[in-house]
Amino acid sequence: MKMKEPQTTSTAKGLSGLALIGSAVAMVAAVWISATIFGVYILIFFGGGLATGNAARWNQSLPDLFNPDKPVATLALGMHFLAGGIILALGPIQLFARVREWAPRFHHWTGRLYITTTFLAGVGGLLFIALEGTLGGFPMDLVEIEAIKRLKYKYLRCLDQKLWDELAECFVENATSASGGGKYSFEGRDAILECLRDAMGADTFLSSHQVHHPEIDFSSETRASGVWALEDVVIDLKWEITIRGAAFYEDEYVKKDGAWKIQHTGYQRTYEEVQSRKDVPGLKLTASRWDPAVQG
Repeated sequence: MKMKEPQTTSTAKGLSGLALIGSAVAMVAAVWISATIFGVYILIFFGGGLATGNAARWNQSLPDLFNPDKPVATLALGMHFLAGGIILALGPIQLFARVREWAPRFHHWTGRLYITTTFLAGVGGLLFIALEGTLGGFPMDLVEIEAIKRLKYKYLRCLDQKLWDELAECFVENATSASGGGKYSFEGRDAILECLRDAMGADTFLSSHQVHHPEIDFSSETRASGVWALEDVVIDLKWEITIRGAAFYEDEYVKKDGAWKIQHTGYQRTYEEVQSRKDVPGLKLTASRWDPAVQG
């Protein structure tokens, strides 16, 4: 004999279903309302700035968004933002069945406007990217950070391998450097390279520079700064000494022609120690890149 479901159970299921539907409706409504508010904000902030000739205030939202020397890029970005604002404001209307039933003509025209602005937003965005490249933000910052890391690694590789011509590619022409708390300072790429060649160019000068724990920050789309922990070892066979130490690099970077370059580099020692190789029993160099007699 089939048992009849208690009335209380059916009522509870009904209330649970209503609560679930209510939650879903509330969530959709919140998304639509938020999208509409954000769309109106875009129209007021970006569209208002363009209409009043004060597009420079766009840079309050993101540095280098507006450049007065590039009107085509500005118009393209303005079209992208304005069309995007309209898309966000009109989007929810297209999903209301009641609007289609009560005002079909209004619904049709807003639909056409929605499709047109979607096209214009895409064209404006793509045109801006073609002229200026992508804007910043977390994902793009990760890409640029990785590019700066590669620049620093290349700098150290070329330094330790004495690849001076390749090392020159890491700097802008008017680069500066400072070490020893500013005790040794140089201005210009050529002066920096001359100093490095003189100090580290001998075949009897062996070095290993390793950096880690980078702290890289952006002040604009084309400028950044970085702090790096440094650990280095130098073997100077001429003077028969080994130098070990640690420091923190403080660098400035600039992006030129799509590539990051070093604008300034320098470090302050945390510590440094010097040891006579003569005083270490059994110590013997068994490999050197520049001395065939001890090739490992």
